Amino acid sequence: MQLIDKTKAKLDKNGIWKTSLGLSEEVALSKKVWDNIYNYGIKTLEKDIKKFNKTKLQDHLKFILKSYDFTDKTVYLEIGCGPSYIGEYLLKTYNCYFIGVDLNYEMLVTLKNYLDSKGYKKYILIHADINQLPIKNETIDYIYGGGVIEHLPDTKHILKELYRVLKKGGVSFNTIPAFNLWWLIRFYNNIPSL
Repeated sequence: MQLIDKTKAKLDKNGIWKTSLGLSEEVALSKKVWDNIYNYGIKTLEKDIKKFNKTKLQDHLKFILKSYDFTDKTVYLEIGCGPSYIGEYLLKTYNCYFIGVDLNYEMLVTLKNYLDSKGYKKYILIHADINQLPIKNETIDYIYGGGVIEHLPDTKHILKELYRVLKKGGVSFNTIPAFNLWWLIRFYNNIPSL
């Protein structure tokens, strides 16, 4: 399956597709915050996944699974994937194709080690800015962004970029969190589109 635009990304020694980031000031600030939040190894990732699966997975799935019928042919893209709780669930449950994109390279390395340890084969991890996805046009069936697009300054451009890679009849499902005082304090200076 040829999904990657190889003029925009190269496969590195860790098996992760890397792009030239060229981040704006706002996106660089967001990257720095998320690099600090998701800065851990495989053991912590495994604990995180168990906790998420126990406390939050069903809340997410009740909307995601209503919006699309996943199969082993589905090409699923998760933007800002981080530990990719949903991607791992879909790989395990439907054996679909999973593409995870994130700015945090170290988290992608940890995620790759985890997915490899579980024996998953149908996945691609990409170190990229979602403003410039190195993915070919109309190749993705389903896009999920869980609390991602509000961290980037040009939401309209991002939605156009997601539409570009989405197949005709595909689904793009993006959520933003309920903004409360805790959320604003935790992510202060990291929400340019607020």
